[in-house]
Amino acid sequence: MEIKIKHTNITPTPDVASYLDKKLEAFKKFVEDDPTAICEVELGKTTKHHQTGDIFFAEINLMQGGRQFRAVAEEATPMAAIDRAKDEVLAELGRSKKKDRILARHAGAAVKAMQKGLDFAGELPRRGAKLASWGRKEFRGYWPFK
Repeated sequence: MEIKIKHTNITPTPDVASYLDKKLEAFKKFVEDDPTAICEVELGKTTKHHQTGDIFFAEINLMQGGRQFRAVAEEATPMAAIDRAKDEVLAELGRSKKKDRILARHAGAAVKAMQKGLDFAGELPRRGAKLASWGRKEFRGYWPFK
């Protein structure tokens, strides 16, 4: 995974840089086998003249496998902004992984239904199935066809 870091209106400090590197390690679990993954991080201050409040921001863009995951967070410290943005991107990655797993299961259920002679009717999320015209009167069987 390639990491690009940009600083806006702040000077990078070693402790913030090491903290960011440590937090970006969490993405390796999701993109470890994709060498084309790119993670772009932007850290900075929203304005130069404010002294208190949510003045630091962190923006994380992760491009992996043709998909883009993005999060922006504004907090009082750069570390807190990094944490919040990282958590949002990890949540998006988890949802994407769950969708992929569900889609694979539904596709497998459709293939299994076709092999058994069932006609897979309807859209996948509804999991409807009806019998082919050649056979049994009803089907009471496996999970996607109840």
